[in-house]
Amino acid sequence: VHSTVWIQGGVAFNESLANFVGSEGAVSFFLDRFEACRGKGDPCELEAQQLAAAKREYAFQLELAEAVDALYNRLDQLYQDPALSSDEKIARRVDVFAAAMTPLRAKYPSLQILKEVNNADIIQLKLYLSKLWLFHELFVQRDRNWGAFMGAMREIQKRIDSAEDGSAKDPFIILQDIVGTHS
Repeated sequence: VHSTVWIQGGVAFNESLANFVGSEGAVSFFLDRFEACRGKGDPCELEAQQLAAAKREYAFQLELAEAVDALYNRLDQLYQDPALSSDEKIARRVDVFAAAMTPLRAKYPSLQILKEVNNADIIQLKLYLSKLWLFHELFVQRDRNWGAFMGAMREIQKRIDSAEDGSAKDPFIILQDIVGTHS
């Protein structure tokens, strides 16, 4: 993906795009294998299991991305609050973390990441999982057509490359405009 679309200075966008393509691509790959197998009249148990596993992993990625985005935004608001001291911010971040992660942990009790507040872990996950739902929504809008989807990614790159000021430099804002939603 990086050799097809690379947004200068948009590391989170680039890495999240690559993560999306990998996850959605796995589902597409196993769906194609499953459909080809069914066309031969085979029972296709292995292919069905592989497809189901890819769909579960992708659904988890989308849920994790949503939780990480929300957690990051809430912590950022907390850290930016000038009315709170550093000690108050540190104390309150545990509650913010628990509120964001408890639902995900309830659904995925064996989750091995984000067991406690660790800004480095949160930032690392944010880098690779930013706004995956936007990429997904665009892919659906483009009828799950990879050529049309990547064409939209190249359009984002063109808009950024041709922008004369900083107004069009955030690829996520352009993606939101294309998708037709604002968050």
